[in-house]
Amino acid sequence: MKSSLFLVILAMLGLCHCVFIDLNKTPTNGTKSSVITRNITITGLIPLTLPVIDANNSNSRALAHLSYLSAKAMQDINNDPRLLNGTHLTINAVNSQLLSPVLLGQALRQRTAGSVAFVGGLFELDGSPLSVISNVLQVASVATLSSDSALSDKSKFPMFVRFRPASEQQSNAIFDLFDFFYSRTRQLQWRQIGVVSTATPYGITLSNAFLNTAETRNFYITSYQQFLGVTSDNTNLAVRDITQQVTQLKESKARVFVSLMQTSDMQFLIENAIQYGMFAPDYVWLCADACATNILHLNFSFIPDKAVIVKEYFNAIPGFLGVASSAGYGTPSFTALVDAYQKQFNSTQRLGVYPAPLYDAYYAVAIALDSILKENPNAVINPLELAQAIRNVTFRGITGPIEFTEDGDRFPIYNIVNVWRGSQCPECLGADYGDVFIPVGTWTANDGLQMDHPVRFFDGTTRIPDLNLHQSFDYFDCTDGKKKTDETGKTVNLDKPSWGAKQIDADYYCDEYLDCDDMSDEPYDCVPSFKVLFIIYGIITGLLILFTIFVFVPFTFLFGYIIPRKRVRASSPLFLLIIIVSGVFGIGSTYAWYGKPHSVACGFQPWLLGLAIVSMNSALIAKTFRIWRVFRSPFKVKVISNVELMVLWIILVAPVILILFLWTLVSTPTAKLEEHEGLEHLVCAGGGFTDSNAAGYAWFFILVGYQGLVMLLGILLTFAIRNVPSKFNEGKLIALSIYNITLLGAIVIPVFLVLRYIIPFVAWIIRTSVIIYVFTATLALQFIPKIWGVVLSDKFKDPPMQMSVDSGSVGSLADTKI
Repeated sequence: MKSSLFLVILAMLGLCHCVFIDLNKTPTNGTKSSVITRNITITGLIPLTLPVIDANNSNSRALAHLSYLSAKAMQDINNDPRLLNGTHLTINAVNSQLLSPVLLGQALRQRTAGSVAFVGGLFELDGSPLSVISNVLQVASVATLSSDSALSDKSKFPMFVRFRPASEQQSNAIFDLFDFFYSRTRQLQWRQIGVVSTATPYGITLSNAFLNTAETRNFYITSYQQFLGVTSDNTNLAVRDITQQVTQLKESKARVFVSLMQTSDMQFLIENAIQYGMFAPDYVWLCADACATNILHLNFSFIPDKAVIVKEYFNAIPGFLGVASSAGYGTPSFTALVDAYQKQFNSTQRLGVYPAPLYDAYYAVAIALDSILKENPNAVINPLELAQAIRNVTFRGITGPIEFTEDGDRFPIYNIVNVWRGSQCPECLGADYGDVFIPVGTWTANDGLQMDHPVRFFDGTTRIPDLNLHQSFDYFDCTDGKKKTDETGKTVNLDKPSWGAKQIDADYYCDEYLDCDDMSDEPYDCVPSFKVLFIIYGIITGLLILFTIFVFVPFTFLFGYIIPRKRVRASSPLFLLIIIVSGVFGIGSTYAWYGKPHSVACGFQPWLLGLAIVSMNSALIAKTFRIWRVFRSPFKVKVISNVELMVLWIILVAPVILILFLWTLVSTPTAKLEEHEGLEHLVCAGGGFTDSNAAGYAWFFILVGYQGLVMLLGILLTFAIRNVPSKFNEGKLIALSIYNITLLGAIVIPVFLVLRYIIPFVAWIIRTSVIIYVFTATLALQFIPKIWGVVLSDKFKDPPMQMSVDSGSVGSLADTKI
């Protein structure tokens, strides 16, 4: 920023023909010369066709306060002893609302008549004709309220100066304000903005700059909506429908909205958005400078001669934020100007943001002319030189410190304003009780944001609202085993249903998947209920294991070794014990599928079930192999030792151990979260190096394929011993056992794979039931006939065997030490 002190020093040293003017101070260096040696004319572009804004004077028309300001500025300048001694300044007013060709014609007449500068322009649209006038007519022009960034190009508009910064500067002020609140709350909603503007030159210019700045500063625009602005004669009020735009803003989930439009358009937006509940304690609205005005709660559209406080406007705007051009609130010069204005028009309405810069614009031209004439009182006013002199002006006006950038834009100074209407504001020194927007801070390009007073929000407090709101939702508490509701929508952080989950989505309740560690999400009252299922199957499984251990094991030891009976000895007691152990592990393997899937249980499932099946099959095949070897050559005595059969059993089991080892090493079965029917659940899946279900299935089917080869060998041996005497031939029993296992592999596996993600409850029943059936049936086929024969048929005795083939071969089978 240029230093005002530096300019004063230069003036004192005679190095700068300029005077630092402070309009807040009364001149003390004497009176102005009454001798006028020169008259200079400037043209004031004033909108003379706007509706009345004076609530107390129904006879006031056409924004008379602007005409008053022009006249007042000329009076004060011509009476100011610090400026233009011997020179009289005159203003000729031209209606800025004329069509461009007519306006240009009027401007040409003024220029031809000797006007050295054009000042004015109440609207954004007025900047364009002023810039054109400055180029076409070669005259210095000063616009009061134009912010189009394109006009900052000095090479294109060398004689154009404006009292408003480029749009990007206001955007930076807004984003700095939002960052101020974000730094204190860390809520991203302050950086996720909904934007709405009108399709007017002001709205389009400012929204383009705002959206570009948002991208540069990493703000996220959740929705940008636009609608037609109100026409000056209000003819389009009845045809404007912004239902779609407001709906889009509402559905964007934004909590902070920025409005880039004029006051009347903001009022129209309020009328529509209030129906959607968008003015509430959990929303924040910010008006750009065109609608951050003290008339936002008043209606001029339908009653032109009288401003009426509209209840819905008044109720909607508490807590509104705004970025307003500095208007010198509370300064002596501004207060004096307001008092004079109100006295002149017998009005209680204060000057707003719009009129005040016009007064300072006239003063800027006067100070620039003074600097030129001090150097050469008879100088011909060169428009380019005058424009540069205006750019070099630095003074304290009624709207605050005035200075310009090299491009001719006013150095940005914005007031951060806040609606405190209806509440006492002891902190806001100098603010009038009638003000709607109260200054609470300032923003400059050099110093950034300075907050001087706390912001009061919609609820009337200075507590920053909690914008991180969500819809209430139901959840299931695994700790308490109950469904609950989070009314705030953010107090509870939902866990994924991995191990250690405390709160999970309510949809997990009774969904046939176990998601809580203690299974509380599938209680007894669920239909179907996993807890009931586990109890029933757990009891049945436990009883079968106990029965096997306490009935089959003692029977085998007693009649196979302690009190040998040929009926048991002929079936190889060692391999009967192997079948028992395999059966116990096979039936017990179902416990690995109880409860919520765990990586340890997932890893044990293939080992327990796979080894149990191949071990039982291999024992049956080893027994069958012995019978086949003995009776293959019935006239030769053969002794098949247990060691030989154990070698065969190991040979058959070893590949399964290798397959399971490689499976565990490469594609370790583990508990993983997978999505099914829109929810994630822990399921046993392929992990390890491949981390793929496909790889897990590949190893599974390799294991099943090998089991199939083993069963094929068993079928061939069973067929080979079909003619062996029934006392030694267990082919039918082994065939039934192989059939059962084949049932498990050929029918149950595909059915289970299809149902496991469709109807998990039914899939669990099918898998568990078949596993229990296969092992229980095999054990029953192997032991029930033997128990029946020893206990009931033989009466615990050992009757002689009756053979139909060579006794030597039979004896080698029945009497061999096994």
